[in-house]
Amino acid sequence: WSLRYGAILTAGVAAINGIVINSIFRRKLKLRLNGLKFSIIFLSSGSAILEYICHETYITEQIVLFHHKCLPCLELKAIAMQQASSLLYTLIATPTINLAIAGTIGYRIPHIFELKEVWKLFWSVIRPEGRTLLVLFLCNMFVAGIVTYSEYTSMRK
Repeated sequence: WSLRYGAILTAGVAAINGIVINSIFRRKLKLRLNGLKFSIIFLSSGSAILEYICHETYITEQIVLFHHKCLPCLELKAIAMQQASSLLYTLIATPTINLAIAGTIGYRIPHIFELKEVWKLFWSVIRPEGRTLLVLFLCNMFVAGIVTYSEYTSMRK
């Protein structure tokens, strides 16, 4: 099951990360339904597609072709790619998209070149949600590690 559905599972977790982080920013900026479809589709599908391609290309392909002998190295690589494509990508793209939507509908937001003000806004949204981000981080780590281990052991049988 893991070789067939493993990358899809990791992509699904990345999509959930995109939806959760997007809802955090939208709630803080009070955007309600303005640009909701665009932001959810872009963030969830973008992170899911990125994770699917990364996992298939750099993890599953190496397992199937027997290029990797070190399972912990491969698991760490999978976890790092999962974190980068689901959390890091979403944490960079979400404020950008939602601030653009807020600026379009007329909310007062800091200009993009006022880095100090943009950073204060970003930090004011992220800091209270530290536990949520920690749970997302741990779920990503768990899923990427288990899927990679399962793929590796199914090929070694």
